[in-house]
Amino acid sequence: MKTKTFKTEMEMAMINSAQMETAMVKTAQRKTVMAKTAQRKTVIVKTAQMEIAMVKTAQMEITMVKTAQMEIAMVKTAQTEIAMVKTAQMGILVVKTETTIRKIKTAQTKMEIQTIKTAQTESCSEIQKEDDSSASGIYTLILDGKQKEVYCEMKNGDGWTVLQRRGEFENEENYFYRNWEEYRDGFGELEGEHWIGLEAMFELTNQKKKVDLRFILEDYEGNRTAVTLVEFRVANEESGYRLFYKGIINHSRSKYPCWAGACLPRAQSSLP
Repeated sequence: MKTKTFKTEMEMAMINSAQMETAMVKTAQRKTVMAKTAQRKTVIVKTAQMEIAMVKTAQMEITMVKTAQMEIAMVKTAQTEIAMVKTAQMGILVVKTETTIRKIKTAQTKMEIQTIKTAQTESCSEIQKEDDSSASGIYTLILDGKQKEVYCEMKNGDGWTVLQRRGEFENEENYFYRNWEEYRDGFGELEGEHWIGLEAMFELTNQKKKVDLRFILEDYEGNRTAVTLVEFRVANEESGYRLFYKGIINHSRSKYPCWAGACLPRAQSSLP
């Protein structure tokens, strides 16, 4: 009986051992399956992470491409604007060139007309008489056989040769502080402040025709007064350019007593 019982126990132990081994094998298999599943999940996660990284990289590249496209568009816009500016500049240059050409042609025409008018002219008054449409400006006179540029004031049918012009022309206060030679020969710009010169005055006033000298004074409020020296004449340099006149005409009867003759010499005198 004991032997049979022992065998039975042995068999049961073997069965239990086999069951345990089977269970262990199954457990090992499950663990293996779980490990493989975990590995697959890890691979999937890594793959997903890589794909996400690739997507982000692609997004960055797309952003860079869009930025580059915007920059290219800006460059093209800038190029278009530059082309427009250049076209505008060319247009302005053409206009300026055409304007300059017109001005040159006009100036040349005026010079030609003026040369014809003044070829044998000794005064602005003669120019005005020959053509009453003559405008104020620079003309060429013939003085003592030589050409002399002067400024002619053409107003109210009269032509006056401007001997001196002073005013607000942005020159220095001492602009007229000059030496003898400069006052003899003249200085300044004819269309601005200037002095025609004593020698030119001598040549202008010692012609066959009688000459009058008119002084015109205007204050800062636009009030003007004038006085005329009748039969005005300047002698030559040897005499010190002495000044002669026959009488005085006051045109305005203004409040300036000197311009009415009270402060002017009435006998022959010389310039200071």
